[in-house]
Amino acid sequence: MSATPEPQGFRLPIHQSLVRPKLTLGAESTLVYLAAAVCSLSFATGDPRGYLLGGTAWICTLFVLRWIAKNVDPIASQTYARFCNYANFTSAQPSIIALTAPSHEMQ
Repeated sequence: MSATPEPQGFRLPIHQSLVRPKLTLGAESTLVYLAAAVCSLSFATGDPRGYLLGGTAWICTLFVLRWIAKNVDPIASQTYARFCNYANFTSAQPSIIALTAPSHEMQ
């Protein structure tokens, strides 16, 4: 029962809305708008089958984007863009002068 009290002045509450990613319809906003724009192109055909195809494609895309935002990363496209930008600086292949760990061969 004698828990040590926290010193005053060292705890700073950060409101949840300041660090939560901004999502539209449960997915990343830019990807939702891009999917809506691409799927709305089928409405330009004027054919009811085009309407059905565009609406179905947008709903399926929205479900996939929501799954990615919930289970993988809410800002997946920004993470991927950052990965592509840093690809020139970080090599996935070991260099010739890289230090290697000593091998543990059986003697």
